[in-house]
Amino acid sequence: MWETQIDVGAEFQSRISLAGVQPTPDRRQFIYGELQPPTMTRRRAFLGMLSGVSVSLAGCLGGSDEPDVDRGEQPTADETDDDEPVIPNTEVYDFPPADEPAEEAPDDMFCGVCNMRPANFPEANTQAVHDDSHRQFLCSPGCLIAYYTQPAEFADTDAQLEHAWARDADSKSLYPIDEFYWVLEDPDDGWEPDENGRGLDPMDNPLPYVNREDAASYTEQWDDLSETDIVTTDELSEEDAKTYRSQYV
Repeated sequence: MWETQIDVGAEFQSRISLAGVQPTPDRRQFIYGELQPPTMTRRRAFLGMLSGVSVSLAGCLGGSDEPDVDRGEQPTADETDDDEPVIPNTEVYDFPPADEPAEEAPDDMFCGVCNMRPANFPEANTQAVHDDSHRQFLCSPGCLIAYYTQPAEFADTDAQLEHAWARDADSKSLYPIDEFYWVLEDPDDGWEPDENGRGLDPMDNPLPYVNREDAASYTEQWDDLSETDIVTTDELSEEDAKTYRSQYV
């Protein structure tokens, strides 16, 4: 039986057995959608204690004919936290400094635009960091463009966007976003990603290349593309974001 010491005045103290008080799981969710494991805090225990104190006092003063009920093992005070549970965020991860990219996306994080798991797309995922060190992972270049051109729509922080990285379409290595040349393929042209080596999953994406020559070489492979479809990061716009992520922008 779980017991809690209650100070009822300077003249006397007593222990009141809290019959019928069950710990309930904290219903908060992780920032990125995972349900937090059940937990009990002293603050929550105290609220439950108040609701059951009249029943407990009646049982202590007047006795009760009710049989004892096995309510399972209850947490002790030593097993509870002093404060409310801490909701996990990027601070619990061992990320590099804010001006450096993390090599891998954590398995339990979700894309800031489409809500898929960036870790499932290791050759396409991207990331961004704000000046308060909030780090956001994204599943693909298309989601990065939406996030980069409209951070106020997607970011979980009001802090300014300071850094962003994408993966070179050839090497799959991470580079700062301002070093890329982007091939803006039009997904309405009817092609599918990975069809004959074209495009990049997941969904439709512009292709980022660190070397302009590589971008030009890619456009030469397809009749509907030309070097006029290559832009720098500074030329990316909200309209480009709508082209690739119209369902979210």
